[in-house]
Amino acid sequence: MIREIFLREMSRLEMCYLKFKIVHDEVKLEMWFKIFEGEDEILFVKAIENFILTSKFVPTIAGIRDSMMAVAILDVPTAELEFEKIMEIIRIFPRGEMRSNAFDELGIVTKRAVKCIGGIEGLARSTTPLIAKNQFVKSFNEMTSVPINKVKNSLTVSDGIRKNIMELEIKYDKNNKFLT
Repeated sequence: MIREIFLREMSRLEMCYLKFKIVHDEVKLEMWFKIFEGEDEILFVKAIENFILTSKFVPTIAGIRDSMMAVAILDVPTAELEFEKIMEIIRIFPRGEMRSNAFDELGIVTKRAVKCIGGIEGLARSTTPLIAKNQFVKSFNEMTSVPINKVKNSLTVSDGIRKNIMELEIKYDKNNKFLT
């Protein structure tokens, strides 16, 4: 991240939080910049906006990192929504190649979670869809919670997110929106 963007965002925080003083304190400003300089600029700007809109507390490094996490995971679909997509595929495509092709278009985490519960054909034959849904939700959430916890403990939030996207092979479009 370039220093000018960082400084602009710190100024925004100062305007919104009167007790937060950083821009004219070179030591404090430099310390904060060293912590956030490796972060993605777009993510950082969105996190500051999110922090301003949602926090009534004076900004802290941990608070900004939490805001970055919140912004980063907003585009990740929920297990429930992914399960509904799977059930829609089963309803629209009773069987065969079209079902298989539609399933292949789902995100890697979704496909892995389906495989954990017997695959799409096993799910289609299930006589207990509620149990299948619960098993899918559990598998999906386990697969997504581990990477999120790793990001929280990484040196930079942006690097942690990038590593975990590669690890999970989550698909993103050109606007960094999650593709399912």
